[in-house]
Amino acid sequence: MNCARRCGPLILAVAVLLGACSSSEPPEPIVRGPLPGADADREALDRVRSDNLGQSSPDAAESAPATNAPKPITDLTSEERRAFLLLEAKGEPQEPSCTPKDVIFRYQFNDAAAGHRYALIEVENISAQDCGLGFFPGMGVASTDGEPMSPRLEVSDRAMSNEPVTPRAIVLSPGGKAFTEIEWTGELAENWQPHLGAFAIQLAPGDDVAMYEPPEPIIDLGNGTTLRFTAWQQ
Repeated sequence: MNCARRCGPLILAVAVLLGACSSSEPPEPIVRGPLPGADADREALDRVRSDNLGQSSPDAAESAPATNAPKPITDLTSEERRAFLLLEAKGEPQEPSCTPKDVIFRYQFNDAAAGHRYALIEVENISAQDCGLGFFPGMGVASTDGEPMSPRLEVSDRAMSNEPVTPRAIVLSPGGKAFTEIEWTGELAENWQPHLGAFAIQLAPGDDVAMYEPPEPIIDLGNGTTLRFTAWQQ
């Protein structure tokens, strides 16, 4: 009797607990809300990631390799200028031979007709002493980008007037001038193709090479164009 009174509440509590455990209903999930300030932190992180995708670090910019831009013609070494030559100068001059420092160059366009272009390159002795030219100039071509080009070079024995040109040694006194006539024809370049930006000119065999830029690029003298030039004339 005394046990029933004392154990009754305990038996009732155990029964309730067993009933709760045997229930088939799943417990409701616990839903936790965002922590205070979480949305603001996430937006800030997204902005940082976006900025990093669009910008490179200063260290990365400094370590980026330089572009392979060609040297300006005025900065080329003697060996680099010589590499543009396609034909060497011919004929021994009277010594001392003219060097690029002794002369200035001029370009004059003369005529154009039926796929042919005619011009001349003049050289003037600006030194204080006589100097000599080879029979034929050495010749080569650089593009407007400073790259070697490969026109078909030919030596011509005829002037633009169709008169024969006799190769000979020429001596330029101070202020003296000589010229070579040039003609280009055949496969003329389109204006979007590589075209002539400078002539590589050698005044005498074995001498240094001068890079001469005409006043304007010659837009139809390109790779594959036939370029003819005469011996030096006066």
